[in-house]
Parts: sequence; C-alpha cells; structure tokens
Amino acid sequence: MSATRCPFEDCSYSIAEDTDANVVVQLLRMHEAASHARPSVSFTADKVRRPQVSAAGSSEEWTYFLSRWTDYKEAVHLTGSDCVLQLLECCDEALRRDLTRASGGSLATKPEKDVLAAMRRLAVREENTMVARVALQNMTQDTDESIRTFAARLRGQAAVCHFTIQCPNSACGKDISYQDEVIRDIIARGINDSDIQLELLGNHNQHMSLEETISFIEAKETDGADTFITDAVSVSGPSAHTSHPIAFPRVPAKPAARSTADAGGVRQPALTATTDA
Repeated sequence: MSATRCPFEDCSYSIAEDTDANVVVQLLRMHEAASHARPSVSFTADKVRRPQVSAAGSSEEWTYFLSRWTDYKEAVHLTGSDCVLQLLECCDEALRRDLTRASGGSLATKPEKDVLAAMRRLAVREENTMVARVALQNMTQDTDESIRTFAARLRGQAAVCHFTIQCPNSACGKDISYQDEVIRDIIARGINDSDIQLELLGNHNQHMSLEETISFIEAKETDGADTFITDAVSVSGPSAHTSHPIAFPRVPAKPAARSTADAGGVRQPALTATTDA
C-alpha cells in the first residue's frame, strides 16, 4: 500500500503507508483545515437612512414619507419611546420648531399616532381636488420616459385626487376607488408614441385593465427599441461595406444649344470674326 497523498493539486503533503485508515481520514481533515481552508467573505450592509419630511409639502410626498418611515422602523427595530424620538428627528429644523410651538412643548412623550397627526397638519399643504385633477389630466409621457415610469407619476398625482365613489348598496356604504380606470384613460391619451397609441386604440380588447394596458404598451416599446438597435447594427455592420451599386437619381441632361435659324427653319451660316493681316 502506497503513501496517501493530499487530494489538492500541487500539494506535497502525504501520510505514511502504514497509517491506520481512520487516522488517515483525521489527518487529511486537519491538513485541509490548516492549509486549504477557504477564506470567509463577509458583507456589511449599508446603514438604513432615516427619511426626511419638511413643512408645506404635498399629500403625495406625505404618503411617500409614511411608506419610508414604516420601512425604517422595521429595519432598525424601533419600539416605544425610541420610535417617537426617531420620528421627530425625521423633521427638518423648521418643521420641528413649528411642531414644538404648536404643541406647547415636547412631543417625545406622546404616542406615535398623535405625533404623526400633528406632523401631518404642518407637513401637508391642503390641495384643491379639482386643481389636482386638472393637473392629472394634462400630464403626458416624456420623450425618453418608459410607460411604467409615466404610470408611476400618474399614480402619485392621482393619489391626491380622491377618485372614489360610495357603493350604491346602502347595506355596504364603502368607498369604491375608480382610480385605475382614470389612469388607464390618461395613459391612452398621453402616450408619446403616436404609432403605439393607434395600435392601443385599435385593439379589439377595449376593456383592458390598467396593468394590461401598461404591459401592452411596454411590449410595443421593447419591440421598437429592438428594431432600432437591429437597424443601427445593420447600417454600421459589415454589410454596410459590401460592394453593392448605389443608385443615384438621374439628372436630366441639359438640352443642346440650338443653332440660329430663320423662321423657315433654314440654318444660317455661323459668323466668324476676322482680323486684318
């Protein structure tokens, strides 16, 4: 029986041939741990940033702040009084000062719900619903803006427009939102690409949901981008340098100068200049 060698390539470690099999296994494990251990890789996550809020903002900005605040609380595991203190630190200096003045003192001992309500009164500028709806109706897709980015902008503006109606069933009494239907119609009107707009308006399915409408336009945008890239490659690629004749537009030749003729069409002799010898 020959000596047992280390299974790792380019390693000269070996164990004598008369060593017990169980001992060989243990020795190989110890050798691997000491000489061939893989370095551990550790990753440090970035610190979660605390959201900020200032006075006289919009309802959309406040809604975004609440979403960020909820994520922040879960990320750093805030509870109790620490939660309220961190919430107050989200205010910029002007808003924090106005909060202290309005409450007549510190809000650090108040419940989170009460602090949020006090912050909203100062942080949100009340908006005219009709003005917000007119602004929404006038929104259009920017030239280099994807349809999903455009839809996100519309959602943000629509959130302050209060597109709700009370359920006609008296036993229900709940408010029903028709926001998605409004956004879908504005997307159909505000698409930047007129060709895609015509395809959407001419589609047999005239009852698409908002997501179906976005997906339809997104697919057309992708097809258009792929076609543009393909055309650009075909122009700049090797095929552009092949020796195909280039057809230029034919330019009509100038008419030959007519010789001097009399009214009867008889050619007149040409006049030549003579010089005295």
